[in-house]
Amino acid sequence: MQTVFKNIPRFVHSFRARLRVSLASLCLAMLAGSAGVVPVFSQEAIPFEHLTVNQGLSQGSVNCIFQDSYGFMWFGTQDGLNRFDGYEFDIYKNDPADSTTLSDNFIVFVAEDSNRTLWIGTISPDILNRFDRVTETFRCVQRDSVDLSTARIGSAFPSYTDPAGFRWSGSGAKGGGLTRLNTRNGETTLFRHDASEPGSLSDDRVYSVVSDRVGTIWVGTGGGLDRFDRKSGTFTHFRRDDKDPTGLSDNYVWPLLVDSDGTLWVGTYQGGLHRYDPLTESFAHFRHDEANPRSLAGDRVLSLYQDASGMIWVGMADNGVDRFHPKLLNFVHYLHDPSNPRSLADNNVHGLCVDRNGIVWIGTQNGLNQWDTKTGEFRLYKHNPNDPKSIASDQVLTMLEDRSGNFWVGLTGDGLDRFDRATGTFKHYRNDPNNPRSLPDNRVYALCEDRRGGLWVGTYGGG
Repeated sequence: MQTVFKNIPRFVHSFRARLRVSLASLCLAMLAGSAGVVPVFSQEAIPFEHLTVNQGLSQGSVNCIFQDSYGFMWFGTQDGLNRFDGYEFDIYKNDPADSTTLSDNFIVFVAEDSNRTLWIGTISPDILNRFDRVTETFRCVQRDSVDLSTARIGSAFPSYTDPAGFRWSGSGAKGGGLTRLNTRNGETTLFRHDASEPGSLSDDRVYSVVSDRVGTIWVGTGGGLDRFDRKSGTFTHFRRDDKDPTGLSDNYVWPLLVDSDGTLWVGTYQGGLHRYDPLTESFAHFRHDEANPRSLAGDRVLSLYQDASGMIWVGMADNGVDRFHPKLLNFVHYLHDPSNPRSLADNNVHGLCVDRNGIVWIGTQNGLNQWDTKTGEFRLYKHNPNDPKSIASDQVLTMLEDRSGNFWVGLTGDGLDRFDRATGTFKHYRNDPNNPRSLPDNRVYALCEDRRGGLWVGTYGGG
């Protein structure tokens, strides 16, 4: 055992050095690439270092990432737990015939308590796995018997940092719950649903987190809308109640938005849009009404965004996008019209983004739209096989404008595009099997810019 751990400091130094070099190279390559326009068919050599199934990762969908106190990197996937020492992987999986293995292969989080004990959470909501570093075996215990309130928890889930400096992270997966990280001292608190505790989280599937003007934390879950009380550490639940016409109309709460006036808007998967009234603690409902052409176009709300003019955009599944004034409440519909090339590209809207110039960008299954605030028309960017500088694919999943003004587009199966506003053309970053520093996978599902200006690209199956 002593022989194993005495080499860890050397590993930590080596791995961190390699990581610093990789990130520095990434930023430099991006800055250099932003200086000019390169034809779409060219491949810029951004130096990504890939850790995929080809390097020994057990599975390509990484749910969580964690570095323990000994320096090891842990990767939780949908098919096993991986420990990386800087050079190779050790993989841990469930074996039904062996009770000392993991309880499940779908890993939700990895945590380490103050005693350096490693805990692994899986999709099984009531079980935690305790890792024995000496025997490299696992012991299953009831989750309720373990206090992880001060443990460090590694997660790759979407997160939100509130004005008080706490980072809130949630998982849409069953069993993930909600974590709160104190960015000042590193203390982490895990909140989970407990049927015996009325003040616990309403559901462990967390889809959105925001804070309002007075600092109240609101959480959208698969079991309704929760309001967090910082003093008591408990949640107040707002759920669907068929006997209460002013309550939520659906418990699947997806996007949340606090507008410029401080009003909370709640989007649900099947119940339309809601506006919260803090005085009566009730909700005004905005749903589709066939008899009212100015009602919400559809009840499956996937995204919310407020532009610089104060107008709120609502992206829906199969019903296009709506634009409305939060006070006048007249919904203007933008739908696909096959006879109008200036209409919305497709009614299935995946993403909304407003850039620094106030331009509204709408990503759909059939192209990228740019909305003209003056004419109210859409400009459509579609893939043209005869034009190597057109967008690489019509299936747009995500968009991001970085601090340098670059506009990035993540595509379903054709990689990452960078849009050049001056020329109206796109530059492509794709996976190249012959180039180990190319994009690891062409299915780009998430984009994020860190505080230092580094662009992070989340792919499906490529790490």
